[in-house]
Amino acid sequence: MTESAAGASPTGRHATGSRRELAAASVGTVVEAFDWSIYAVLAPYFAPAIFPVGNEVAQLLAAYLVFAVGFLARPLGVVIMGRVADLRGRKFALILSVGMIAACSLLMAAVPTAEHIGWGAALLVVVLRCVQGISLSVEQNAAITYAVETALPRRRYLSGAVVASGLFVGNLLVYATLAVLLLVFTSEGTTAGGWRLGFVVAGFFGLVALWIRSGAEESDAFRRDSSGAGRKQWPLLRAHVRPLVAIFLMTTGVVAANYFFTVSLPVYLDDVGAVPRETSSAMMPVVLGAFIGLTIVAGMVADRVGGLWMARLGAICVAVAVVPITMAMVAGRLPFLPGILLFVAFFAIGFSPTGTLVTQLVPVSIRVTGVGIAGTLAVILAGGTLPLVVQALTAAGRQTFVPWYIAALAVVSLAGALIVRSRDLYTESPHDGPEGTTAKKHGTDRIVADVRE
Repeated sequence: MTESAAGASPTGRHATGSRRELAAASVGTVVEAFDWSIYAVLAPYFAPAIFPVGNEVAQLLAAYLVFAVGFLARPLGVVIMGRVADLRGRKFALILSVGMIAACSLLMAAVPTAEHIGWGAALLVVVLRCVQGISLSVEQNAAITYAVETALPRRRYLSGAVVASGLFVGNLLVYATLAVLLLVFTSEGTTAGGWRLGFVVAGFFGLVALWIRSGAEESDAFRRDSSGAGRKQWPLLRAHVRPLVAIFLMTTGVVAANYFFTVSLPVYLDDVGAVPRETSSAMMPVVLGAFIGLTIVAGMVADRVGGLWMARLGAICVAVAVVPITMAMVAGRLPFLPGILLFVAFFAIGFSPTGTLVTQLVPVSIRVTGVGIAGTLAVILAGGTLPLVVQALTAAGRQTFVPWYIAALAVVSLAGALIVRSRDLYTESPHDGPEGTTAKKHGTDRIVADVRE
């Protein structure tokens, strides 16, 4: 099997169906980013009402600690929700995931304050964030899987790019919502209870996504894999160790670069006295909007030249460019906006195809679980620790090591992409033809037969 897939022109029904399924996949990713990030953005406003500790700093730290707890729930969620998606179907898992997300956000809006139930308020928030962490653990992975499995062969990477860009659309909506709350209620009014409306908006978005997803169809690739429910997943996962390692390696550098430009770079440039944080933060909506557009364009290009080559090129570009771009901004030779736009242009080359590429490295019956396990491990190790690493290097006077660290992780991504071959990719699609494709190499059918219950 190869990455590219030629074929006849799609029928109107297929094209319409693909657009409907793409909308169902994308809207959930937007909701995921919104519901997950609205907590962090509103934390300074609701922390005094929820966490009954002595001072404002301690209250905010408690709120962010709960935010971190949600990440710790994700590995458990990968096992639970990944298995649901691989055994019960993509549509079922996506509906369940977004339903849980919406319910938790609406309940967050109604949580009693610490004044009424003491530490019970904080406990309720912890429980809700853990449930959200479980439901969000495979949301993007399952959504990209669904989009790729229902896409036309010549639009797989574009479909994956649209879904992946939903994360940044969600982040833009978060800041727009906060701006409206502050405009209507002011900071004092938002702290006094206006913050609850932010979670109401999050819940409403989740209900809209639930409605859209309920009208979508299950992917034909999952339907054709009729024996998937009768397979033991762990033997199949062990049979695909090399692809899973490749997924982990490719995701590591992508996650690090993502967290670097969205979270750590503005703080880093402020700490070294190069760009005030207020200045860089004010420009981030422009940067995110540009990155969304670049991601979609890169997806279109990947459908023409191949996602594997794009992933390799993107990793090389980040590895080569991140140090000179960052150091030029630190030295004042390159203004922040042109500098970060140049970086995200290079980053989009590899970011755009990676989600679609890794999805095709494992078979249908273990796809969401396998990619979820490898990807979540990369997110925890490379993304979750990045702010700490950047802060520690800066505090130790080793700030010049920061971009080199990102470059090193980009090389890790390149290594992952280099151990992947085009013939390793599964390219199931409802439009590939009447027979579809279920095995990529000799021996896979035997492995599948050996692990049936």
